[in-house]
Amino acid sequence: MAADPYAMCPCGSGKKLKFCCGEILPDLQRGYRLRENQPDAAVKIFRDLHRRFPDKEVVLRELTNTLFELGETDEARRVTIEFLKKHPDQPIALLSLAEICLKEDGFEASRRILHRTFQICARTQPPGVAFLAAQIASEMARAGMLLAAREHLALAVRMSTGERQKNLVLQLVRFESESALPFAFRSAYTLLPVTCSDEAVQQDVRAKKLSILGCWEPCLLYTSDAADE
Repeated sequence: MAADPYAMCPCGSGKKLKFCCGEILPDLQRGYRLRENQPDAAVKIFRDLHRRFPDKEVVLRELTNTLFELGETDEARRVTIEFLKKHPDQPIALLSLAEICLKEDGFEASRRILHRTFQICARTQPPGVAFLAAQIASEMARAGMLLAAREHLALAVRMSTGERQKNLVLQLVRFESESALPFAFRSAYTLLPVTCSDEAVQQDVRAKKLSILGCWEPCLLYTSDAADE
């Protein structure tokens, strides 16, 4: 981590280190060093930091990540929910909670938090959204929900960059080249345009935006309303 007090803070806040995480930098660095070989000691450091600085997102992130790695998911979920009560739109906290819920509760029970996370985090945290989408794709594939698996995998590709994106593209290519799958499950299709009222057009625009973010259930609410007209 940066030592220059006037360098940009590595937490990603956009502030100078001196005016952001400078006070907690030594403890954070100590926790980072201990995390791999002494995770229990690292958790104690991050718990203490979180008690002293409950609104620091970087502290919450390191605490929940370490708890998650240790299998302490109940505590990770609890501290994340408490943080989101004060900061409901904080993207890193939303991503953490969505990942915990997806792993522990499955997709069906986690739809609301996943859709909220996709909508809020897609612009600022696309790698995190890509990771969640890839996890959902795996769950859908195991459940035999092939269309859903393909669409979430395609979403993960759109949200990724670099080597991660290349790997996901290869996964998508392998999926679409699987001859055992019906052709309709291996391709995406564009629906034919329809004429409708101005209000329905606006609903269609909102539905398309939600669809791009992988929020297909909320998207259906708009498309259903438009169809009724």
